[in-house]
Amino acid sequence: MTTDSKKPYAFGLHIERLQHYGTEYVRAVICRRDPEHEHPLGVSNLSEFDSQMPKHLKRFALDGLGMYGFISDSSDLAYIGFEPEFRDVFAMHLPKLEAMARTLKRVVTHERKVEAYEPGDRFMSLAKSLKLSFAVERLSPRGDRNHSWRWMSVEEGRNRFRDMIDQAREATAVRKGMKAAS
Repeated sequence: MTTDSKKPYAFGLHIERLQHYGTEYVRAVICRRDPEHEHPLGVSNLSEFDSQMPKHLKRFALDGLGMYGFISDSSDLAYIGFEPEFRDVFAMHLPKLEAMARTLKRVVTHERKVEAYEPGDRFMSLAKSLKLSFAVERLSPRGDRNHSWRWMSVEEGRNRFRDMIDQAREATAVRKGMKAAS
């Protein structure tokens, strides 16, 4: 265990809208903020023994945890797949799997308690269940070396997440020549 007395990292949700193979995706993925960096950082190298890991998150797995969804190109333009889940976790061992199960149990228990069924409500439930403190969005296009970021409260992030879903629905409707479903 390190004796580094630095302040613990802040954790939040990185929200973004992407397009892959003609399908609109909107996701919110756990990230961290280090005051020494202007951009969000990943969480893959953190452990419960890291002195900058907040105490309330030490027994949980955060690597790959997020809400990953896409816009259906059917007539209802539904946002599909917004339940919190783990993705792109490349190394597994029993302690990590136990931490992942513990994390999902906490997240789902809170989600059921607050009856979060809509993507924005689930966004808030995820943030509150893990005591996340911010949301962040990349303002510059992917690949641009001069990244600019918008840091916001969790509540602002929820509203922006909902806006991104609406924008993705509209883009899908335009692409398919359909009128956007309200």
